[in-house]
Amino acid sequence: MNRVPAEIQKDFKKRGNLSDNFDLSGNGFRLSDSKRCSSLKIKHEFKDFLYWNFVTLTLLFSAGLAIGIHSTEWMIAYIFLIFFHFYVLEQRFFCTHCPYYAMSKNKVRCMMNWGWPKYFKPRPYPPGKMDLAITTLGFIGVILLPLPWLLKEPFLLGAYLVSISIFLLTIWRYECCQCIYFGCPFNRVSVEVRNEFERKKRLSASLKNIKL
Repeated sequence: MNRVPAEIQKDFKKRGNLSDNFDLSGNGFRLSDSKRCSSLKIKHEFKDFLYWNFVTLTLLFSAGLAIGIHSTEWMIAYIFLIFFHFYVLEQRFFCTHCPYYAMSKNKVRCMMNWGWPKYFKPRPYPPGKMDLAITTLGFIGVILLPLPWLLKEPFLLGAYLVSISIFLLTIWRYECCQCIYFGCPFNRVSVEVRNEFERKKRLSASLKNIKL
């Protein structure tokens, strides 16, 4: 006897079965009848972490080297700021709202952070204004602090600016339109795909909870 709730059966039949226009398996979600940003990334892989950290470390190395040439003390302070921002401030006020963070078990499995312990509990709701403000201020500090020293080292300044440009352009082009962190202010997934993804996720959860 079929014990699937009537409303779910009706919705399932109305959509022509899940397999026709929906795929939620492995690392991705694909909506074949959507015209824009139809492919979402459900999970990050280690290769994602390697690429994004290579770009990030290039710009941070340029900044750290420029500071270190003129002041060892300020270079140490900058390294401390980097760790404090990315592994405390950002993880607490921004990452804890992210679905990728929530899906990780004991350690983070993110394109920017792989294998770091989860010190904070997930908060499965969009970040508030205070969360975004604190994260933004920390990020601005990391970016702007090295500028006085970088201006004294034109080559390192050029490498720094190019690295930032590559990072922003590639993440905007290849990640923001696939990301399931819909609470992020830079998310580019269309409302249509967001709604369909959430609907399919609720439907999938309902089907899993049905006792046979």
